[in-house]
Amino acid sequence: MNSLPQQMAVQFLDELLFISNYNDYISRFDSEFYSLHEEYDQKIFLSIVAAKVEEQRKEHEKKCTDPVCPSDLGYLKVNSHFQYLMKQLGIPQEDQFSSENINTIVEQFDNLVKAYEAMGQEVETLKRELNDLKDHFFLGKTRWRQFSKGKFGEMVASGLVSEAIAKPMVDFFNESISQLGY
Repeated sequence: MNSLPQQMAVQFLDELLFISNYNDYISRFDSEFYSLHEEYDQKIFLSIVAAKVEEQRKEHEKKCTDPVCPSDLGYLKVNSHFQYLMKQLGIPQEDQFSSENINTIVEQFDNLVKAYEAMGQEVETLKRELNDLKDHFFLGKTRWRQFSKGKFGEMVASGLVSEAIAKPMVDFFNESISQLGY
């Protein structure tokens, strides 16, 4: 189950997938953003929307041939607004996940859960903890990686997850995630 800020981000992106009028986009974004009263929820919402908008900007840049494209200014203004909010919330900008990074990690998590389900393992606790990790991508690559390793260490120490389940995840962090460039 997705958290409220995740659900809101998905709904916002469904309704306003592309930036046509950047002032309207920012206004509607701010309305949703400030309706979340918890800073943690704001960080999740902002991170999800900002990653998707950056992905859209890159796709637009590949296709656009207009040297004075009005959409370029829209993306610049919206991204500038997002960067300002990230700075205000203390989100590290230098090592943020790209949407491709996030999709790769989420796919790996899903594959791990499916593999354990196929072996007949109980995976509800694992699913819950992986969903919690998904909520923390806003921490940035370095801090998220540290957070996730600590989370699995706690899960093993508390007996919530066996070492047999946690070991492939630790291996995943040491091998697969390092291939993403950090």
